[in-house]
Amino acid sequence: YNPSTQHRRCLAVAVSADLGETWEQRLVVEQGEGEYSYPSALVQSDGRIAITYTDSRYAIRRATVSV
Repeated sequence: YNPSTQHRRCLAVAVSADLGETWEQRLVVEQGEGEYSYPSALVQSDGRIAITYTDSRYAIRRATVSV
């Protein structure tokens, strides 16, 4: 998700332990001068999360994270 209401320069992962009532930011996937948007995520068989997103509406990036 994007924790900013001003720009798209940060892409973060948040998790909920109460079925979506509250969310806790766990890590930042990407941050900088680009525009990170349109994320999609899935849980892999090993428990890690694969995330794809666009970088400045030019390139598609992929990150794999553990939370």
